[in-house]
Amino acid sequence: MTEALKDLCEAGGIDEVFAVGPVPMMRACSELTRPYGIKTTVSLNSIMIDGTGMCGGCRVSIDGKSQYACCDGPEFDGHKVDFRQLADRLNTYREFEQATLERWQASHSAPPGMALADAGRLASAESEAH
Repeated sequence: MTEALKDLCEAGGIDEVFAVGPVPMMRACSELTRPYGIKTTVSLNSIMIDGTGMCGGCRVSIDGKSQYACCDGPEFDGHKVDFRQLADRLNTYREFEQATLERWQASHSAPPGMALADAGRLASAESEAH
């Protein structure tokens, strides 16, 4: 994906890039467009939790200031997002999430290696059935 974007940037004529997807991909797009001076908008909706700003789960540093994706965004200037801090925050609960998923899989006869999103859909389907 970034190779194609690089080719487009080198060819010129790009006024703005909109990057929506996983945080590492949005970071890569932002870093790639920076030397070309191409405005890059990223959508941080993927880090939002409750959408009210109450939990602080979507707090992100934008140009050195704390902002909340759910209230102040979710679209931000990708060149102003502190992606390093954001990646650190997203990894904070990784071990806890993995342990929770494994406990859930054991109690629901879910196959090992099931992705968290798939586990969530399965849990939702089970609750609707009851």
